[in-house]
Amino acid sequence: MEKQLQPNYQDFKFRAWISRGRGFIYFVFMDIHYVYEGKEVIYLVRAGLQNFILKHLHIDQWTGYKDKNGQDIYVGDKLVDDFGFSFALLNHSHVPIMNFNECKIVGDVYQEAK
Repeated sequence: MEKQLQPNYQDFKFRAWISRGRGFIYFVFMDIHYVYEGKEVIYLVRAGLQNFILKHLHIDQWTGYKDKNGQDIYVGDKLVDDFGFSFALLNHSHVPIMNFNECKIVGDVYQEAK
């Protein structure tokens, strides 16, 4: 009998933008649950030692890449390369073919550039 490989859910990292000026919360796949309240989805997120109950949630997935400063790159990040070309990652499945360790994160689609 073949041993089945179990996915490492710690590699499925996410962040959620909290729009009331609170910034991002970071969590892994196993820390998010949802329930339906009528037609609305309510997300239950555990981030560190805090629990959040959120109705309107913008979730970004980690791309699996890091920038040249070692920061995790998420969908929704704005990047600039060494040539000054800037772009935003808007979809995880359309990650451009490039060397991300030559780019740096300069902001995200939710707030002004850093």
